[in-house]
Formats: sequence, C-alpha cells, structure tokens
Amino acid sequence: MQEPRVSVDECFNYIVKTIDEAMPDLMPIEQNGNLDVGRINQVAAKAVKARILVEAASPLFNGNTDMASLKDDAGNALFNQTYSEAKWTAAAVACKEAIDFAAISGKRLHTWTAPANLAIGSPSTRFQMNYRTAFNESDGNAEALWFDTRSTASAGFQAAFTPRGFNTNTVSNGSITSYMGVTLNIAEKFYSKNGVPIEEDKTYPYANRNELVTVPATDEYRFNLQANYTTIRFHLDREHRFYGALSFDGGRYFMMSEINDANALNTNYKQGGNVMQYNVINNQVTGYMSKKLVNYQNSYGASNAYAARPYAIPVIRLADLYLLYAEALNESQGPTAEALTYIDAVRARSGLNGVQASWADFSNQPSKPSTKEGLRSIIKQERTIELAFEGKRFWDLRRWKDCVLELNKLVTGWDVSQRTAAPFYRSRTLYSRVFTPKDYFWPISIDEMRRNPKLKQNVGW
Repeated sequence: MQEPRVSVDECFNYIVKTIDEAMPDLMPIEQNGNLDVGRINQVAAKAVKARILVEAASPLFNGNTDMASLKDDAGNALFNQTYSEAKWTAAAVACKEAIDFAAISGKRLHTWTAPANLAIGSPSTRFQMNYRTAFNESDGNAEALWFDTRSTASAGFQAAFTPRGFNTNTVSNGSITSYMGVTLNIAEKFYSKNGVPIEEDKTYPYANRNELVTVPATDEYRFNLQANYTTIRFHLDREHRFYGALSFDGGRYFMMSEINDANALNTNYKQGGNVMQYNVINNQVTGYMSKKLVNYQNSYGASNAYAARPYAIPVIRLADLYLLYAEALNESQGPTAEALTYIDAVRARSGLNGVQASWADFSNQPSKPSTKEGLRSIIKQERTIELAFEGKRFWDLRRWKDCVLELNKLVTGWDVSQRTAAPFYRSRTLYSRVFTPKDYFWPISIDEMRRNPKLKQNVGW
C-alpha cells in the first residue's frame, strides 16, 4: 500500500501508454447519434492524448528547475531538470494525428447556420454566433471532440450569466441570479477589430481607451452597441469575439426571440438600468458578463418563465486542438507556415485576417510572428480569447508557468453602483490576490503523508 512517489515523466508515460492500449477497443466515433454523445471514442482519446503530451512538454513539467529539490529517497529528481525539445516534437505528432483522425471522422470547425425565421443584417452577428455556438450548442456541433454529458449547462448554470432585465419579473424569479462577472483584465485581452492586441494596434487609441464617447448611429456599430449611447472608447472597434463573448453597459444582446439582429436587446449596467434595476446583492459586480455561456435559443417570459436550452459542455473542441498543434510546432520548429495555418483557421471563423497580415498592417511590432517568442505570445493570447470561460486558462497559465505574472494582478471592474457614465467607468479593485511559486502544486494532505511515509511533499509546503 505504501508506494513511493514516482517522477512526473513516469506518470505521463503511464497515462499515454494506457490510452494507447485502450485505443483499439474504442469505437472510432459516435455511431448511434445522441446515444453515444459523451462516450469516449478514438477521436476523444487521440485529442486527450495530444493535450496530455502538450502538458508534459510545457515549462511546468519540462525542465522545471523550481522543483529541483523534490527528490525520492534515492536522491532522484521527481521533476526532470533538463529541458527537452523532443517532448514538443512528440506533442506535435500527437496533435496532428488527432487532427487528421478528427477530419476523416467528419469533425470540422463549427459555423452557425441561422434558422429560417431569423433575419440577420450584420456580418458581425454571424461571426459572433460562429463563436458562441461553437461552445454552447451541442446538437449538430461537429467541432466538439468530446462532450461532458454529466455536466450540462442547465437553466441554473446559464442564469448565472444572464442579465436580469431580460425577464420583466426577474425580481421574483429565483432561477435568474446574474452573479457571475468577467474581470476587466479579461475584457482587455480581446483584440481590436484589426485582429491584434489593443495596446499594439497603431490605429487604436489605447491611451484614451477609457474616455467617454457617444456611439455613432451607423451600421458599423449599431448591431453591437447602442446608437447614441454614452460609453467608453474601450467598447468600440473591438473584434467580433469581444461582442460575442461579453455583455456590458451599452452593448447589444442578440437572442433568437428577437427574430432580427437589429432588434437585439440593449443592456444598461448602471444602477436603475435594465440589468441592474433591482439592486440586489447577487447581481454581477464587474460590469461584464459572459454572453458566450448563454445559449441564444433561451427565452425569457414575463411571468416567471425562464426556458433555457441546456447543452453538453465540450471538454475539448477542434479549435483547442488546432491551437495546441500550432503551439507544439512553434516550440519544436519555430514559427512555421503550418503553425500559422492552424491559427489563421481559428481566426478566420471569427472574421479576422491571418496573423502575418494583421501584424504587418496594424501592429507596432510587425515582426512579432516571425520569432518563436513572438508567436508564442500570440498563441497564448489567441487561446485566452478563443477558449475564454471554457476552463482552459486556469490550466494554461499553470503549464506555461505564467501564474506568478498573471495571477498577482488586481481583480478590477467598473463601479456598478453608479447611475451615470462618468462615475460608472471608474475602475475599482474588487480584491487583490497572491500567487507564489509553491501554488503551482497544491500540498499533499498531512493525513496522506502519515499513511505513506514514502510520499514526498510538494516544494514550499
């Protein structure tokens, strides 16, 4: 019963070996429609294997010298201390195998087909819906490689991200709680309309991003922002995924019940506005909510009626795998054309030009995609944007060893207790947090250490 703790490489090798042994006995892909959704098949297994090998190749596990003191009783390091590029090569091979197998199995990047009764007047709406439904629509979604059918996005789950004002009687509707907010830090991560970071875009007034502006009543803006509404410049001229992912003050919220995207619901996040009109304690507190996690087919009635369309949450989808492959290629070979091809495919689905063209035309760092370090930064931001709110960033930051940088930042949002624009758009600190190197690995409980003296406690605990 008292087994010694073994190295992380042995753990990874065991997991991959077990997947490979199971592979021949798995069905290649779902064979009985919805009856098989969520079952582990070869498509899912190959995708998970690729994800595991990327994890093994990442800085947290590949030559992590911060863990040098963690050794077994014989003095052997439990974390390898020498970086191995070969691990990235193996990860790239596994990613490509998973991508190719998914393709021959009918998997592809999801695009939204508007129901016949909807009138869509803006290309931006279509790009946003491509992005939204790639995650929150499980029926007919050929992009999802593995669904978690035991964790469905139920009515209660989606209600947590739904502006209360969508239901005229939400003050007494306990199932619409609206308490999950998106931080200002994440809102900043989304690109400008030109497909580059807002702080890099030569045409974007980054220094003046928080100044008050009146939204022009033109087609360029009116489908995403309320015409003639006072908001901040930060909300204008952003990429389609910004508007597809986030609900915010002065924004629009397209749902199927509106029939026409020109009739999308307006959102006012100030006190007294339709989102915050009831001033209850469980309303969101940052000024942003996640539109991406709410299915557009949900309906909100006037008599305590809240009908949500539940969906199975995808554990891994093709866009995730594309970006993992691009990352593995970049780390093993540098910024190759093939790596850019897979990043660009994800961007194109949301209406953005390719990486090289976007950086050449609009970035103040036009050569950024041509270096391994530059493309690494781009891939990290692309994953943050494309996979926002899907539970990926929590683990990505850890495997990249970026937590000390990212998770020591203040958690901020707008002053949602205000009724007018000027005081509302004052950034306020909601709380500060501390992440130290020991937090990458949580402690093994003292009870387990007593049961098995051969275990070794993680560094710092």
